[in-house]
Amino acid sequence: MALWQFVFDLVPAFAVTNAEVYVVRTDRNQLNGVKFGFALQDTNLLYARLNQLLPEKQSWADGLRIWGDERAHDIQVHFDACWIELVQCRLDVRDPTPTLMNGVCALARDLSCVFVARDGGAVIQPCYEPLLRVMMQSRAIRFVNDPTTVLREAKPPLNGD
Repeated sequence: MALWQFVFDLVPAFAVTNAEVYVVRTDRNQLNGVKFGFALQDTNLLYARLNQLLPEKQSWADGLRIWGDERAHDIQVHFDACWIELVQCRLDVRDPTPTLMNGVCALARDLSCVFVARDGGAVIQPCYEPLLRVMMQSRAIRFVNDPTTVLREAKPPLNGD
């Protein structure tokens, strides 16, 4: 993951609801073990739509398919023999692409999914404006605007200072 990428996961909407109401934030522990439960036609739709959004590239691991460029915009689908385990999207904030963002949002809506930001755990409705709003408040955009400060904040203090 590059520091200029805004990273979020596509997750089933049911995974972030509490008594039929969407939560505003969640954490990775709450999402671990969530099974997508995509039917075969949903999995086929996912792969077909990803092929329309970005070119698929050779994966470096079994159980992983990658669309796009890992240093810019990419989408990674992690799976085992039976289940899709994770769909991770990484958008280059230096080049926000409305066509790609709208395409990812439409795909999420068609699959009854929402987005969960890796930076802070915000649950994002799959629409362009909310996705852009959270992306523009992310650590990735802060890095692009002021890399020195972001790197200084990430650097562990020396000798307990």
